[in-house]
Amino acid sequence: MKTKTLLNMSIGLGALLTTVSALWWGLVYHFVSKMNGESMWASVDCMASLSAECNLLRAMGWMRGINPYEPMLFWFGLVVLVMALVLKSSFVKEMNRLGNVT
Repeated sequence: MKTKTLLNMSIGLGALLTTVSALWWGLVYHFVSKMNGESMWASVDCMASLSAECNLLRAMGWMRGINPYEPMLFWFGLVVLVMALVLKSSFVKEMNRLGNVT
């Protein structure tokens, strides 16, 4: 498999994982916030971290049968996306330097 294709697939995978993570967060915290009477956006920091408040909200959702959100998927997707973008940029610069523009 060509390097450029592999990098493009990695970018797509990172974007997909990050998007799925954001949708999962939105679904879980929409229902939990609805039970609390709060705005879902009040818990936006729970997308990337697990504070005591986030753990409380996750537990409330779990007690109602909602699969709790885990920010590990968000971080994994973000790392894959950023690394693939950095590697692709570096790859393109190196190809341009060598005169192999693709």
